[in-house]
Parts: sequence; C-alpha cells; structure tokens
Amino acid sequence: MKKLFCLLACALLTLGACALAEGGQLPLAASLEAYLPSVGHPFTASDEDGDGYNDTFMISFDDGQGTTIEAWCQCFDGIARVICDMGAVGADAGAETVCQVVNVLNANSDFCRWWFDEEAGVVRGTQEIYDAVGDDFGAYAFYYMNNIAMDVYYTRAEFLELVG
Repeated sequence: MKKLFCLLACALLTLGACALAEGGQLPLAASLEAYLPSVGHPFTASDEDGDGYNDTFMISFDDGQGTTIEAWCQCFDGIARVICDMGAVGADAGAETVCQVVNVLNANSDFCRWWFDEEAGVVRGTQEIYDAVGDDFGAYAFYYMNNIAMDVYYTRAEFLELVG
C-alpha cells in the first residue's frame, strides 16, 4: 500500500511540475516582445491562443509616403512563422498568370516562400523559423520580418499591375 501511495504521490508531483513548466509566455514570444521596441517601427502584440500571453506580433513598416506594409510573426514552442501579404488578387486575374507571378516572386526572393492563398484571395509570403531559441530570437525574427516587407515594398506595384 505504501508503494502505491508513493507512486501516486510521485505521479501527481511530476504532473504538477510539467503543468508549471508549460505555463507562462513562450521564450520566442518573450524575446521578440522585448526586442521590438528598439526597432523604431510601430507594432502590436496579441494573444492568439488565449493563454494570457502575447504570441503574435505585427509590425507596420511605413515609408513616410503613404505606403504601409504589415508583417506578422507567430510564435510557437520552438518555432515561429513570419507572414506578409503581397496583395489581393483581382477577380479577373487568371490562374495561370497568378501561378507565373508567384513563381517569379519565389525565384527572386531569398527570405520567404510566396504562395496564393485562394481562400483569402491574396498572395502571401511565409518563412518558418525552426530550432529558434535564445534571447537573440527577437533580432533574428525582425530580420525576416523586415526583409519580407522590403520584398513587398519593391515588388508590390508590379505585382498589382499583373494580377491586382
């Protein structure tokens, strides 16, 4: 009986310790949230999974001439995803043209993979960041957010001419 009680007590203590380890803000999100105030761009943070901690961040890049580009970073446990929309695809744009434009975007971009999100009607760039750990993650994620936004800034006008 003592062995059973001991096993039960150990199991409860182990489960409790695991639950405490799972609580709190994700390290990647904490690193990005600490870094973003230093970059000089307005940003917002939101709690997408409802755990009370911010895990999705959006930066508004503004060129001062009326062009604003938004880039997001979704933080998970050990990985993150950077997302930026190139723009909406016009209703009259042909599927072949959209595919050609996406292929050209992918051939000329080193920072993300462009794809057509048919449900949302936009061409979107995404970059997954794997094995992301440490306090330097904020700077690393911002690097990708900034570079994807620059891709959009320099190619959006041409994109909209072709499929917008």
